[in-house]
Amino acid sequence: MSVIMDVDFEEKVERLYPDQAELMVAVNELFALSDDVEDTLKCIEKLDHDLGINDADDLQDRYFYETDHYDPCEEFAEHYVMEMCDGENLLKDAGMMPWLIGCIDFEAVWNTALRFDFNEFDYNDVTYFFLNH
Repeated sequence: MSVIMDVDFEEKVERLYPDQAELMVAVNELFALSDDVEDTLKCIEKLDHDLGINDADDLQDRYFYETDHYDPCEEFAEHYVMEMCDGENLLKDAGMMPWLIGCIDFEAVWNTALRFDFNEFDYNDVTYFFLNH
């Protein structure tokens, strides 16, 4: 009689891919890949090819935001302005009315400012944003 042991993802990749285990665990967690080794390897290959990310520290240092919004760059720009730059207080401090936020063209914010500092990375119908430096 054989006993089947359930080995968790981290133990499995540590045994099978010791040089990439740390990155594989980080990718599996960030991208919610359900402990799928093949999908994790595919994602790592795409990350390396598209963004040059090939270790766990770089992945964690450069990761910034994720969304499944139909217009991810516009949503990211709005998030960045409102949350990271405290958009409402910026308007108040400038003596402007808060309703002006609805007049901001966040797509233009992405195209003229943020796209130079961030990279988009699409995987499994989610867009992730990573710092590009």
